[in-house]
Amino acid sequence: MVGQHVWAKLYDRWGSEAFKKMSKQNKENRNKLKINHTARRKSFVRILEENRSTTPNLVQFYKEVRWSKKNDAFVTEMTGELYNQMVGKMLDLEPRQRSEEAAASVFRDVLGYRPGYAKGLGEMIILDFTKKKDCECQKYHAEEVERHKKEAEYYKSEFEELRASVRVLLERQTEYDKTLDSLVNTIQSQGESHKETYGD
Repeated sequence: MVGQHVWAKLYDRWGSEAFKKMSKQNKENRNKLKINHTARRKSFVRILEENRSTTPNLVQFYKEVRWSKKNDAFVTEMTGELYNQMVGKMLDLEPRQRSEEAAASVFRDVLGYRPGYAKGLGEMIILDFTKKKDCECQKYHAEEVERHKKEAEYYKSEFEELRASVRVLLERQTEYDKTLDSLVNTIQSQGESHKETYGD
């Protein structure tokens, strides 16, 4: 229990003009916040750990700590907009890609990130899987590069074969044209010789 002398000091402090001025300023500052939360004094890390079994990913966690049950809405308009951006990015992914890691990546992309700090989570929250995710991405991209190289080689070879076939076709066309010209000339010369014969 709080002793009477402590209570008297608190009463004096809370009643002072300096404290009232600071309190008023803090209230105004809170009202200016575009992004707020409903976590009260609990740290996000603690809430995240407590709800790990019920919260599937960071996008859902973002909603849980910024949703007002009393108003049945997000605590601020901006908070709702950011959540909708995250949901939109998740929906852009294929269903099989919508993993916990993907949600964390979307969370980080929308809110921003710098080493040792994840916006929306607080100081010194380093998402462990980001390095793993980066490695997976590098591996995936390396595999994609190899696949595209093989496809490029295949199509190059197909193109070369097609070009060779077209070359042969053009050569045959040239021979055919020559043969046709020769036949036409022969027929014309025979026609002229018939005319001369009948003309005489």
